[in-house]
Amino acid sequence: MSYRGAVAGRQNIQELRERALSDLEWPVLCAELARLCASDAAQARLCELAPEPTLALAATRARLSQAAIDAEQGDAPLPRVSTPDVLDALDGITRQRVLAGPDLLTVLMLLRDASALRRFAQSQRAARAELAEALDSAPELGGLELELERCLEPDGTVSDAASPELSRARALVRDRRRELTTRLQRLVNKHGDKLAGGYYAERDGRYVLPVRSDSHGTIDGIVLGSSGSGATLYVEPRELVDLGNKLRIAEADAEREEARVLARLSAHASGLGAELAVAYEALLEAERLVAMARWAAKVSGLVFPPGEDPSIEVLSMRHPLLAAGEEPVVANDIRLHAGHALVISGPNAGGKTVALKCLGLAALMVRAGVPIPAALGSRVGFFDEVLSDIGDDQSLALSLSTFSGHVRNLALMLETAQRDQNGAAPGGTLILLDELAAGTDPDQGAALATAVLEALAEARAAVAVTTHYEALKELAARDTRFENASVGFDMAELAPTFELRLGIPGPSSALAVAQRFGMAPAVVERAKALLPEQRLLRDELLDTIERQRQEAAQALSSAKALELETQVTRNKIQAETLATAKRERERLEREARDLSQAVRQARAELHHVTQRLRAQELSQRELKELEKQVDDAGRQLGIGGRLDQATRGTPGGTAPDAAQLVVGTRVRVLPGGQVGDVAEAPVRGKLRVRVGSLTLLCKLEDVRLVSDREAPVAAARNTARGKKSKFTRSPSEPKDEVLLRHDGITLDLRGWRVDDALDEVDRFTDSLMQRGEPAGFVLHGHGTGALKQAVREHLRAGAAISRSRAAEREEGGDAFTVFWVR
Repeated sequence: MSYRGAVAGRQNIQELRERALSDLEWPVLCAELARLCASDAAQARLCELAPEPTLALAATRARLSQAAIDAEQGDAPLPRVSTPDVLDALDGITRQRVLAGPDLLTVLMLLRDASALRRFAQSQRAARAELAEALDSAPELGGLELELERCLEPDGTVSDAASPELSRARALVRDRRRELTTRLQRLVNKHGDKLAGGYYAERDGRYVLPVRSDSHGTIDGIVLGSSGSGATLYVEPRELVDLGNKLRIAEADAEREEARVLARLSAHASGLGAELAVAYEALLEAERLVAMARWAAKVSGLVFPPGEDPSIEVLSMRHPLLAAGEEPVVANDIRLHAGHALVISGPNAGGKTVALKCLGLAALMVRAGVPIPAALGSRVGFFDEVLSDIGDDQSLALSLSTFSGHVRNLALMLETAQRDQNGAAPGGTLILLDELAAGTDPDQGAALATAVLEALAEARAAVAVTTHYEALKELAARDTRFENASVGFDMAELAPTFELRLGIPGPSSALAVAQRFGMAPAVVERAKALLPEQRLLRDELLDTIERQRQEAAQALSSAKALELETQVTRNKIQAETLATAKRERERLEREARDLSQAVRQARAELHHVTQRLRAQELSQRELKELEKQVDDAGRQLGIGGRLDQATRGTPGGTAPDAAQLVVGTRVRVLPGGQVGDVAEAPVRGKLRVRVGSLTLLCKLEDVRLVSDREAPVAAARNTARGKKSKFTRSPSEPKDEVLLRHDGITLDLRGWRVDDALDEVDRFTDSLMQRGEPAGFVLHGHGTGALKQAVREHLRAGAAISRSRAAEREEGGDAFTVFWVR
């Protein structure tokens, strides 16, 4: 190919690319995204958003968009910045010009937002490194920001604080002006009868009095002008000329110093020109990412990373522009792979072209990192070429009819697909054709359409076409590279359903559409009579299939609605049950607290009685009776007691059959409620249950089966109670033998308040008695010694405690107290 031919070919391909963007309404989508930005600069940038040319760049876009969405949905939303119109200022900085105050103010606005982005980037550097890098800028810009903040007023004028010289010069200007205006006011008061009004004015930087023309000779001065009618002369009094000159000199000095300040600030900015350009791009990127997050929320869209395989499989996709509107949109599943063609048929205005545009927009959006309104599980591959022929290609300038222009585009697309197949481009080609080879003789058009589709599939292009040609619908029956799809049509309502059905061709329903839009019934009937009988039978069969499919879909929808209603009712009942159980549990807890208080009072009385007994005031029998009453109350509170079982919901019912209790079966042991596994099958009404590291011999009637839902809770409760074990003592051992301490018989009170700790000691004592443990340990630590002393005195006074002592070194030392229960 000649150089001129190669250039022409590239131009033609570029025209096709631009045509595809227009066909697919990409500029309209970009405008929708731009409206989600805060600044004019970011809106202009997003209006020019282009799909990335390479897979790597597209993947980077997707990762950044996803990171921004994650940050927005988490606890680290992006700073809301607004990019100022700073391009003119940046151009001046690049050219090293001295900027005016307002231009430097726009630079300051840029620096403020860049500083907020740097702080955000610093906070996200560990969690979202790529996002942080995209929004970061040079820390050296902070110094320029501080300098501009110090030197500029909110309106962009130079502040007095910009330099000591400027401050002094402006102070002198104010002094000169004050002195001058004071003298002028005196003259106004003095010559009020000769003036046109009781005021003074400023003309060309000089202060003047408005003297009536018939009185100008009475005030010595210089006439600097007159009113339009000539009735008023503006006279600078001669006695103020010197003051006026001094004021002008002071103002000139101030202006020169202000110019020096502006030159200094501009030079500072020029030294950071490249860094300022990076900060500008960071602001635009931040606005783009915020727009992506807002767009995702608006259309319920997801970011899909571009796949290496040039294929598309979108689930429940809605057209992005329709999804952005207020009306509900029908979602459809669409799939298309390289080397395959999707043939979409069905009635006009049924959504065939919308399906084409969904495919094209998905391919473009994934290259630009734009969230797609599709369901999780969708996959969109990278297509380096997205070409389309949708609409009219008539051109009077090129002497092309609609069909001629269409064929010209088809030839270019086929050439592009074959070039990509030969490795000229790294990705695949997606080709979208609306009414392929229409607008000519139907037989020849169908033949041409078939040949074009076969050639494109051979070139490994992914092709989607809409058609009314029966030949293309039949193509899928004999070639696995082609797949039929159709848009639905409700024959009862004579209206499209906009649902895309894969694997099924659709009738054009032209006669039904004609009838819907007012065609005379006689004409419609005559048209039916002219159709071949085989064609009528096929259309009727397709209509029947569609009607049955709609009925099945309606039945499925009703079943799902009933299932949802049942689930809602079940959830409501469950919630009410839980609420009732919670109220009952709270009531029992209140009773437990009241009973616990009564037990503490009884123990106090018992201690008092014990003291009286020692003083020979009570009999041993009376003391034993009081101890029994206290112990009975304690058992009601202890683990396995009535209140404990009620609050835990210990299962009732009868014992399971022996056949159910195979080895490994999860069971609960009564009355304590411990949960374990059957270790040995029942023998003569008894079985062994392993609870933690211990094995218990239990009666068959003392076990209950544990449901799968109960098991985790029960296991946690076992852990909280600790292991059940018995102390063993050799007859030859002394009375105060060294005991083996473990978690099941140890109460840790470190960090507790004394009053609460003593109540916990009582509950712990009740637990040991219920489990049959002879002794226990209290870990109180050393600290100030107050808790240790209180615990030991409480144990010595306890009616349920037979004796207590400090733990031996082998038992843990003085940080523990060991005690024995009666």
